[in-house]
Amino acid sequence: MIVEFLSFIEIIQPWQWLIISLVILSISIFLLGDSFLPLVAISIIFVAISDYFELKLALQFVVFSFTLIFQMFLAPFLINKKKVLIAEDVYDMIGHEIRVVSINASSDASGKAVAQNGKTWNVIHENNESLEVNATYSCVKVEGINLVVRKE
Repeated sequence: MIVEFLSFIEIIQPWQWLIISLVILSISIFLLGDSFLPLVAISIIFVAISDYFELKLALQFVVFSFTLIFQMFLAPFLINKKKVLIAEDVYDMIGHEIRVVSINASSDASGKAVAQNGKTWNVIHENNESLEVNATYSCVKVEGINLVVRKE
């Protein structure tokens, strides 16, 4: 069974490897949104290149494995080059701007505010000063579930 599989792989031409790579890439992009399958597709392209230069099957497996492992280590550094532009969790909000949308009736130094990503947060003023509706504040720290803000 394994011998049959290996002989099947051996008869695949370089252009067929490229088509397989494009199919995997298409499935990844259009159906799954997966970030691992493009790495497999790129590794298959390297297999196609090694097959074009008529490297032995064992070397093609080595090329596939090496390029896949190399990409798995390299991809996070290439993908995450930028600083986080949109805050997703409470601690990511530090340093971001937030717009106050309502003020609590019990204390005008606290209220609700909306971040750039549309999330609503509980806010309190850093110096217990009154908040202004529709004013923009900067988050300076987090206390529990509240963002501590100050006027820009």
